[in-house]
Amino acid sequence: MCPLPSQKKILVVTQHFWPENFRINDIVEGFLQDGIAVDVLCGLPNYPKGEWFPGYSAAGPFEEEWHGARLYRCKEVPRRGNTSVNIFLNYVSWPWYAAHALHRLPGGYDAVFCFNTSPVLMCWPAIRYAKKHHIPFTNYVLDIWPENLYSVLNVKNKALRAIAQDVSDALYKKADRLIAMSEPLQQRLCQRTGMPPQKIAVIPQYCEDFYAVPQPDAALQAQFGGRFNLVFTGTFTPAHWSVTVESPIRNTRGIAAGCRHTACRSAPVTARSAAALRAGCVSPSGTSGVTSSGKRSSRTWPSVRVPCHIRRRRPAKTRTGPPRPHSRSET
Repeated sequence: MCPLPSQKKILVVTQHFWPENFRINDIVEGFLQDGIAVDVLCGLPNYPKGEWFPGYSAAGPFEEEWHGARLYRCKEVPRRGNTSVNIFLNYVSWPWYAAHALHRLPGGYDAVFCFNTSPVLMCWPAIRYAKKHHIPFTNYVLDIWPENLYSVLNVKNKALRAIAQDVSDALYKKADRLIAMSEPLQQRLCQRTGMPPQKIAVIPQYCEDFYAVPQPDAALQAQFGGRFNLVFTGTFTPAHWSVTVESPIRNTRGIAAGCRHTACRSAPVTARSAAALRAGCVSPSGTSGVTSSGKRSSRTWPSVRVPCHIRRRRPAKTRTGPPRPHSRSET
């Protein structure tokens, strides 16, 4: 789809994109609805299992169109089995291939936007393109590095940790603007980059109204009815464990008698996460009060009703078809 002469055009850089279920899908759709032309530089879908999605393989396809956005896919080593070696290869392969595929892009962009989940190296192709063509670059930081790296890979070597710190800081500093998900992350990025707060916006992720659609389910009502239920949905790994899951579980034990916790996840649970769940959630009586639904398709998430939630308001957004479950960022 060719942009009109007066139409703004954005290059979105993100390893993960449709049909993978990441928040950037909604962001790109929002750009398009605002009348902005969008090209997406992305990878071949294999998250979270490291298996190619139906219709994809190492041989492509490398160019597609999605809702009017043009997709330019690059090779990557799939994270097959989610082993440390394969995750590392996945982390370094896509930025390398993407940085050497910039010549495929048609150009004419007014800005570059990176949806920067792990790894931080994901923003390297965006930096190269923005610098070469002298256009502004905005980096949306979803996973802070190298801290997130250490929660996934057990890196103890001081020299390697120092290199990871220096590389991460250098890449963050290359952005004209950063976006953080919270004020603490904004403060952390200010300290790391020396940027003033005015150059680091805070845009929390939240649940829009079109996701909050009641889906009565008799089986769930029978299982969880009559209790105070706290539901965690999303990726469940050691990177998300302590503050995100363990603290709320421990804190709610003294608030509501009979409180039940459900973990509904979008990615496989590692042995380390499973052990933490068992060890960290046992009550004094010896029962955990925690139910794991196992890995569930994101299409079934709306059937898990959360009795109370906090979300930021914005003007209502219309969409045809059934509501899509929202996703994160994922590691």
